[in-house]
Amino acid sequence: MISFFRRLRNKLLSQNKFYKYLLYAIGEIVLVVIGILIALQINNWNEEQKNISLEKELLEGIHNDLARDTLQINNRFFRSYIDLLQSKKRYDSVVNLDDNKIKIKFLDSLFQRCIRQRNTFFPITGTYKTIINSGLSGIIRDKVLFKRIQELYDRRYEILIASGARIDALSSDIRYKHAHVNTLTDKERLRAYKGSELRTEIDHWFSRMEDFSGNMSDTKNALKKVLIQIEEEIKKMEKD
Repeated sequence: MISFFRRLRNKLLSQNKFYKYLLYAIGEIVLVVIGILIALQINNWNEEQKNISLEKELLEGIHNDLARDTLQINNRFFRSYIDLLQSKKRYDSVVNLDDNKIKIKFLDSLFQRCIRQRNTFFPITGTYKTIINSGLSGIIRDKVLFKRIQELYDRRYEILIASGARIDALSSDIRYKHAHVNTLTDKERLRAYKGSELRTEIDHWFSRMEDFSGNMSDTKNALKKVLIQIEEEIKKMEKD
């Protein structure tokens, strides 16, 4: 094809048909421009497809991470705190009973949970950090969705982590101050559990736990909404 046009051009020039050659030259330029535009369009389409593929991959990664966070909240925290709320009610009623009616093992168990249970939340942030550190946030076209993802990681998770860390610090303080309780006799331990100092600290621990439970419940609800929205976005991409 190229050799044909070259021969045609040479023929026109040799026959001194300048006007026809000029038309030919213009036509050749137009064809080149059209070819370039088509190539650019194809290249842009290819880039767009790559971006869509990357967007889908990132959203699937976020979805997997958030699904695992949900399992952590449900299995490690949520059931445990429902049980703890019941324990708090029992604790309030038990410590006011006569000594001979109190089951010391229940108070022992509750005290051990206060000083040993760990509540710091460790979310899975791999995909989100990749998006932020690599400057890929613009790949996600649904800006409302990405804003909700950011709000979840940058605000709700941070609040939950800080809340759990405060409880862990309080547990360590109680464990350090009252380490001797485990060495006492049943009567001495009961006296310590009913004493104002330890009761105040256990009440404070429960209060912190209730705050943490509230933050956890809010985070769990936000997680559910974001997961649903990501699923809907991925389905939409698969249809297009």
